[in-house]
Amino acid sequence: MKDHHYDFGKLIEKIRNKLDNKVDQDNRKICAFFRDSFGKSANEIDPEEIKETYFYKNPVLATEEGERLEGWDEIKAYLGTKEPGTGCDDGEVEIEIDYLDAADPDSISKNDIDLNAHVKTAFIFGGTGASAGSDPDGEGDLKHRRTCVWEP
Repeated sequence: MKDHHYDFGKLIEKIRNKLDNKVDQDNRKICAFFRDSFGKSANEIDPEEIKETYFYKNPVLATEEGERLEGWDEIKAYLGTKEPGTGCDDGEVEIEIDYLDAADPDSISKNDIDLNAHVKTAFIFGGTGASAGSDPDGEGDLKHRRTCVWEP
């Protein structure tokens, strides 16, 4: 019998790197969207621009004042109150990952979700010099689809 050795650390590192890259790309898109939305009326702001990011579906934004805004109606109204030309940078990012067991392992569909990552990012509006340590937090979810199933 062959002795198999697996380095699960490499697999976990690869998954972690892919998730980090996705969140970094999303945060660049989200910041560009915020900058473009500052000072606009709610009906001029189109969240479809960031449809492929973690922030698009069921978005939550906690303001500098600690108010929790849920959903696009509240968030678009808030973005409109910001001065046009205000900067946006992403700061500290927290990611919480839940592994989801398959509901029915004998009939896993190609759309079965196996990981759910909840992403929370501190966004800095106005540049780091304007930051007083109470920046808006944006949060949302990323789901990972099971891509393969080994069968005997």
